[in-house]
Amino acid sequence: MTVTTPPSKTGLLARLTGVIAAHPWRTIGIWVLIIVGIFVAAGTIGGQLQNKFTIPNSDAQKATDLLQREFPARAGDSATIVFHTDGKLTDAQNKATVGKIIAAAKTVDHVTGAGDPFAKQGGSISTNGNVGFVDVQFDGQGWDLPANVIPDFKDATAQAAAGSSVQIAYTGQAVEEQPQQGASELIGIGVAIIILLIVFGTLIPALIPIILAILAVALGIGILTIAAGFTDFNTITPILASMIGLGVGIDYSLFILTRFRQALHDGATPKDAAAVAASTAGRAVIFAGTTVAISVVGLATVGLDFITKMGIGASLSVLTSVAIAVTLLPAVLALLGHKVDRLKIPFIKTPDDSLAAAKKTVVARWGRFVTSHAWVFLIVPLGMMLLFAAPVAVVQLGAADAGTAPKSTTQRVAYDWLAEGFGPGFNGPLIVAVDTKGDLAVADKLQQAIAATANVAAATPAMPSPNKQAAIITVYATSSPQDTATADLVTTLRDTTIPDALKGTDAVAHVGGSTAAFDDISATIFSNIPWFLLFVVGITILILTMAFRSLLSRSRRRSRRSCRVPQPSASSRSSSRKGTAPA
Repeated sequence: MTVTTPPSKTGLLARLTGVIAAHPWRTIGIWVLIIVGIFVAAGTIGGQLQNKFTIPNSDAQKATDLLQREFPARAGDSATIVFHTDGKLTDAQNKATVGKIIAAAKTVDHVTGAGDPFAKQGGSISTNGNVGFVDVQFDGQGWDLPANVIPDFKDATAQAAAGSSVQIAYTGQAVEEQPQQGASELIGIGVAIIILLIVFGTLIPALIPIILAILAVALGIGILTIAAGFTDFNTITPILASMIGLGVGIDYSLFILTRFRQALHDGATPKDAAAVAASTAGRAVIFAGTTVAISVVGLATVGLDFITKMGIGASLSVLTSVAIAVTLLPAVLALLGHKVDRLKIPFIKTPDDSLAAAKKTVVARWGRFVTSHAWVFLIVPLGMMLLFAAPVAVVQLGAADAGTAPKSTTQRVAYDWLAEGFGPGFNGPLIVAVDTKGDLAVADKLQQAIAATANVAAATPAMPSPNKQAAIITVYATSSPQDTATADLVTTLRDTTIPDALKGTDAVAHVGGSTAAFDDISATIFSNIPWFLLFVVGITILILTMAFRSLLSRSRRRSRRSCRVPQPSASSRSSSRKGTAPA
């Protein structure tokens, strides 16, 4: 075999990976200290993730701020108990059961009060009598309540309903079930293992990327937990970090692992192969990871704090994946050496990853076919991409409500019962917060105007605050929360109904509630998408230009020159097989 040019050892990355490959146990020891340090810090000074959203300068946020200021009793989260029976809830026995359930709810710690559905105070009964609900108020936000409060609340009310014909389900922020990690990630990992086993034909190279990706995600979430001790992070952030972290973690390890096995099969010693793989493929990993991390951090341009924190959390998993791939992985590979090809899978052929063999593979032949028909493969896929991207012009942003939850969840059951008894709009009420300036008659006038607005199914009488300076009007649309008609109603209330009703007065009103809040989030995102795209595209061009040292591409001479592993002598190969370093 022809001796080829060895990789440069003058670059910082080449020198670093050379030291790592030469001293793998030291590298692993340092990583053990880092891992232990992160997990200990996460368990001691780490904070708690919160399901907290703020939308600066939005109408929904102004409504929330007004409610928290003028209605301190409503500052905490609430839960809604939904009742359902095949008969009528107004029957004596069922009515007694409902009363027993409400009484049980009031006995739970941190519950400040509950309504009365039969008196239509904080609850109601449907026209046909088989569905009802009652609101239960807590004295704190769901994430601030002790861990036992919500389970105790559900247990107490379920016991009160036991043995009766009245069924109950729960909905509301206080009892909202957070997305659970585990199932989807395990499915993805299982599929990845199967694919890698087929590709490599051996167990060890199939497991290495998976194990390191899981470690990278765990460390990223550990760092996120530490950061949560100093600032707020949303509960969904770890899910996004896991999704992105697992994907890039497996990919980055695969880049270097594949390059390592190719070097081994071309005759390099394990330490040389590990150093070369990390200094060549590792360079691509660093630039790719940096691009991804900066891009997700670019979510800060959207202007929403919780989205910014989601981007930061995701970037932590990406950066830990890069660090592990270019430092810990080379150390592991240097120690494994030719053992990396052990534990072959029966009935699956182990591929030859040498450079000569790689040129004969189906992938290589496909690559040559594509490059020989470059214009065709540029124009056709580009047209397909534009076609598939076309729906973005009419996309409707928002958050999925309980109507999209699995039918087995209590929120979905409650959602369906409320829609059945009171109409689809009942699941996403709009909260109109009125700063009356002391004139409660203004709130009554506004309530009448809202009730007469198209697509409004009902508007509750204005409820004054304790100091009579504000009022709340709850508005139910005839359409479901995710329907565009509901978003149009929010716009109509803000732009027409409220200004017309309050004209000539000092009172102001804001439309809030989850449906209006998600509309404001969507509007904020859409208005800032151009800045986000400019940021991501600009950073990507800058980083890739640094990587290739050219705006378009490397020169033809440099693009054809690839890094080759030096062909070791016979004595080197012999000493490598014996487990000793060549002289």
